[in-house]
Amino acid sequence: MVTRSKENERQADRDGAARDTLLAISRALASAQGRDELLQAVTDAALAIVPGADKCVIHLLDADGELLIPAVCSSPAPVQVGRGMPADEGIAGRALVECRLVNVADVRGDPGFVPLRSGPEIRSLLVVPLRVHSRRLGTLSLSSALVGAFGALDEEHLAVLAAQASVAIHQAELVRAATDQKERSDAVIASVSEGIVVLDARRHVRVVNPSLACMLGIDHLIDKLPCPLCEIPALAEILPSRGSVIGPYDAEVVKPSGDELTLRITTQALFSHTSAQVIVIRDVTEERKAAEAQALFISQVAHELRTPLQHVLSFVSLVNDLEDLSREEERRYLAQIEHETRRLGRLVNDLVLLSSIETGQFSTWLETIDACALIPDSVTRLQAHAATLDIQLTLSCPSQSVALVSDPARLEQVIVNLIDNALKHVPPGGHVGVALRAEDDDTLTLAVTDDGPGIPQADLPHLFDSFYQAPASKSRRSGMGLGLHICKQIVEQLGGSIGVDSELGVGSTFTVALPIRRVKDP
Repeated sequence: MVTRSKENERQADRDGAARDTLLAISRALASAQGRDELLQAVTDAALAIVPGADKCVIHLLDADGELLIPAVCSSPAPVQVGRGMPADEGIAGRALVECRLVNVADVRGDPGFVPLRSGPEIRSLLVVPLRVHSRRLGTLSLSSALVGAFGALDEEHLAVLAAQASVAIHQAELVRAATDQKERSDAVIASVSEGIVVLDARRHVRVVNPSLACMLGIDHLIDKLPCPLCEIPALAEILPSRGSVIGPYDAEVVKPSGDELTLRITTQALFSHTSAQVIVIRDVTEERKAAEAQALFISQVAHELRTPLQHVLSFVSLVNDLEDLSREEERRYLAQIEHETRRLGRLVNDLVLLSSIETGQFSTWLETIDACALIPDSVTRLQAHAATLDIQLTLSCPSQSVALVSDPARLEQVIVNLIDNALKHVPPGGHVGVALRAEDDDTLTLAVTDDGPGIPQADLPHLFDSFYQAPASKSRRSGMGLGLHICKQIVEQLGGSIGVDSELGVGSTFTVALPIRRVKDP
């Protein structure tokens, strides 16, 4: 009687110790940091509650559920970590497929045993499946070099540990999957060029991606997140108020640097059952400027084409309606018609040339020319038009010919554009001079000088930009702002340079310098 009582006490002590051990194990599993640390804690715990075991190995199923991959092994390692085996083979596969604990007293008598190639000899094997509800995770195996090393109590303790470990491993996998998903989402959000803001239901800013922080100049506020929207004024001013259902809209913003931005804002509910929002903000400043420039361009083209057309129609009407026109008047009207027609042709040519420049299709055809013959011819053709404006157009050039390799059509276009530009701004009674000089046998210099009103210094750096017109040009008939831009493109294509000097009230000089390239002997 006494003996039975003592035995019961000893059993109670062992059960209590086992419970204490399992409780300590539960705490250890809960405090494990990451899956690898968790698996090591499970291995250590298994060896602690089943002291008859020599080794422990945990196999986890691969993503396809077809292979059992060794994830952690106690020392000495019984298998090569990372090398898998079919999930439905061997004693471990039997435990996994049948979802039950398998205790093999002597593996030599079990036909499903797969001998291991490293570590001490195995005789006993205790395998328990790891699973959560119907989801299989893998197996937990204990081995011993003794036959019949594991009893019913070992099975019970290992089953309890496997249940705890399965839940912990499953949770660790969920956390890792969520972490991986968040890292991928954060990487995507950080990489997009558009600005992204995420607001929660309380209108707190949860996410601001680097693109938006840079766009609005609020990089220094990112460390405050999450924070109420009102604490980031740059965002609060442009985002819709609570409860607003708004499609894409534009907002004008001035950055701390003073730069003005046009932002296109699109809002979208993050979840259908909450008022949380994800907001995409795109910088459309350049698009807006391009659209405005295009609208201005179309307006300027229409205006510039309409003016010569109206002049042509007016002179044609005069010629047709006036029966007593003298031969001299008729010639004068026809000369004006011809001039306006040529002007119309130059406008069209400028537009075509601008298109070829912007699309990278601009080219030149080089040949040997005599600059002292080409340039005077171009000037002579414009002198009659200058006379109708009461402007004197003169030319000065070397007495000897200057041969160079260039594109005669493009060079003539430069000369005509520069002279025509000067004639636009010189008042009646004024003078435009064209001077051609050969300097040091290396450079041909063409200068077009006028005694017009001059150009403000602030406008000089922009004169050769496309569609740019200096304010002073509005005192007389203006163009589309293409002539000087095209001149610059042609001159640079020919290997030269173009510049301007101007003084208000005195006049302006545009200077073209071209290299005198000799024709190589065959």
